[in-house]
Amino acid sequence: MPQHSARGYFLVVVAAMLWGTLGLFFRALHNDYGLSALTLAFLRASISFVIVFSALALTRRDLLRLTRRSVTLFILYGLIG
Repeated sequence: MPQHSARGYFLVVVAAMLWGTLGLFFRALHNDYGLSALTLAFLRASISFVIVFSALALTRRDLLRLTRRSVTLFILYGLIG
């Protein structure tokens, strides 16, 4: 098996394990700390954004560049969606 395939399988397994444990953490945050489902969804999206943005800033900075057209589309999506 090529090395890039093994790495891909490894990353899929890690992602599945993390996905499977999310319910445990969110149940604890909801039951023990009284956080609402909306708060948990916001925290999940915010933490994901910080991690992905940081990883892209360190490894693939070119993917963070936005064109004027894409900014317009993002604004429209934010207003409508």
